Amino acid sequence: MPMVLKEVLRPVGAGLVIGAIGVLAGSRLIVNMLYGTRAADPYVLIACVAIMLAVDLAAAWLPGRRAPTVNPIEALRAE
Repeated sequence: MPMVLKEVLRPVGAGLVIGAIGVLAGSRLIVNMLYGTRAADPYVLIACVAIMLAVDLAAAWLPGRRAPTVNPIEALRAE
């Protein structure tokens, strides 16, 4: 299971970093469009990153938990 999580967390981590940079770069547009928001609210940014990370970990953990119990030969025959 750790191998599955490691394979998933690499692109997820890169996406979260790129997304956070994009949010910080485009935050001035958000301030003009939404009422009552600041340009770079760290609490909202941290909360969004944490929620996305939790969802991605759950999506990787559930199949990763089941993967060791599957017989590889049976899985190949089913394909």
